[in-house]
Amino acid sequence: MKQALLCLMAIAFLTPAAEGAGSTQSSDLSVVTSGGSETKLSESKDLTVKFWLQQLVLSALYRNVVQDSTVDEWQRQVNALPRISCEYPVDTKIAIPERQTLVFSHLLVPLSGGDYPAYIYLRQGDHVLRLAKYDPWVFQKLMVESGLAPSDRLTAPRFLF
Repeated sequence: MKQALLCLMAIAFLTPAAEGAGSTQSSDLSVVTSGGSETKLSESKDLTVKFWLQQLVLSALYRNVVQDSTVDEWQRQVNALPRISCEYPVDTKIAIPERQTLVFSHLLVPLSGGDYPAYIYLRQGDHVLRLAKYDPWVFQKLMVESGLAPSDRLTAPRFLF
């Protein structure tokens, strides 16, 4: 039940509203391999990866380990190889009940230095946040869907955050 609620909330908060007839806002996903090349995903795979990226942020927000970071730390992480990043429309919001609302325009998952990244980064202008303690199953699912890990990589137990 919690997972269904979180999914609906993610869709509600991250689905941009059209402001005029025919105008839409979109997000721009980038999946970069350890060799430095950007992986091109099909439209359906792109949407799937964006979904799991949002679920990863929701799982970290659910555990409520949100810390302030710096633009310098962001700059060090933004060049990590491999990495998954996504640019969203300005002032994109994500929230779950009884937690803070996060406002951002760029999301970064640096993947260097081990199996699991220490933090997920969100940036809005010069304000940078880092999130920790996300669901490992959701992270592994994101890695498989993005093509950065084989499908037999799903080894973490599945929990509701």
